[in-house]
Amino acid sequence: MTDSKNNEASQVHTDGVHQSTSTVGKQNADNEVSTVKRLSTRQRRASLDEYREIFMTVPKIIDRQPVFVSREIRDRIDSVVRRLGERKMSVSGFLENLARHHLDLYADDLEQWKRL
Repeated sequence: MTDSKNNEASQVHTDGVHQSTSTVGKQNADNEVSTVKRLSTRQRRASLDEYREIFMTVPKIIDRQPVFVSREIRDRIDSVVRRLGERKMSVSGFLENLARHHLDLYADDLEQWKRL
């Protein structure tokens, strides 16, 4: 018999996509149990499609401004963009999408934090 904390299966429905995950418990140095989720191929495909929709669509950038990142980060982003993006996708486009997504996601929090 297995401990439910160490090995459990769950059914998840997200945006109409049926997802099945299993979690496996691992004990860390502090004797705490952490879980590692295993995703099905269908879940990985849905996740990739969502990622591409958010970050890999070619944005229309008006009034471009320079932004600097380290060479390491630029090279890593370039690698992702070349593998997952379409032909006209660029590092600048990815960063534009990333910044827009972040600012939209945290818009309410940012407004609250301005008042602190």
